[in-house]
Amino acid sequence: MKKKLILFVMVACTMLFSVEIPLINPEFKLVEGKIPGWGTEAIKGNTGTVSSVPYEEASGRRAIMITCDNAVGYFGVYQGNFDLKKFPKPGEGEELQITITFRQKNENVADGGFANVSFYSEKGYLVGRDTPKRSGTFDWGDVEATVRFKEFPREARFFYLRFYLGKTTGTVYFAEPRLFVNIVKKTK
Repeated sequence: MKKKLILFVMVACTMLFSVEIPLINPEFKLVEGKIPGWGTEAIKGNTGTVSSVPYEEASGRRAIMITCDNAVGYFGVYQGNFDLKKFPKPGEGEELQITITFRQKNENVADGGFANVSFYSEKGYLVGRDTPKRSGTFDWGDVEATVRFKEFPREARFFYLRFYLGKTTGTVYFAEPRLFVNIVKKTK
């Protein structure tokens, strides 16, 4: 019991110092047939689709549905309008920790649905991390994934959050995304 309480306090303290980075249209609402704040990303040759679909009909909430008939490449949605000044910068002996929470549902997904966070410079990709892929078929479940960066990329000008269907077939749904950043002690 005492160990569980200590673990709970440690997790709570970490979250107390987290900064939530607001997302644009995390409800995936449609406006004139488009999903404002979210772009689609497809590898050439994919036959996938992205749609905003009812998630909790009574509340009017929506989810993003990503489906693909072939396994050519990653297919998904992204958001990249983030103010990097809101991201805390790690100091000596610290790391940047990014936590993503969302709900996910899969239908016949062979190689997984997942999220990705990446930093870009003016010239292109710098560094990114994927959350673990979740495969198979399952109903709505809560997902919390944390990734760490040893340092804040010096040349970073852009940050992207993506939700993907892996190099696979099937359908994945994502809802209620939230993005948190904080500083933690560096791991060895």
